Amino acid sequence: MGDLYNHDEDLLIMKQNISDEFLACHHSAFEAYKNGDWQTAKQQFESAQTLNLESGRKSDGPSMTIMNYMKKFDYKSPIDWCGARQLTEK
Repeated sequence: MGDLYNHDEDLLIMKQNISDEFLACHHSAFEAYKNGDWQTAKQQFESAQTLNLESGRKSDGPSMTIMNYMKKFDYKSPIDWCGARQLTEK
């Protein structure tokens, strides 16, 4: 999958205006989210959003969805957190 992400023509076009700084920040945020460190994830997702907005891009929908989910738990992962959540709606 990683190779596809770096070589697929459509994916390359989609990410052409996304900075490496944003991608690194978002990756760090998502790793913290998966690992249950939601305070760090919150900070990193907020930083990624700031980078996005400063570059003239819109807010990142997937990041905002994760942020809204974490907010329901006051940015503290549940005790039984397994690194993912069950999606129950479209």
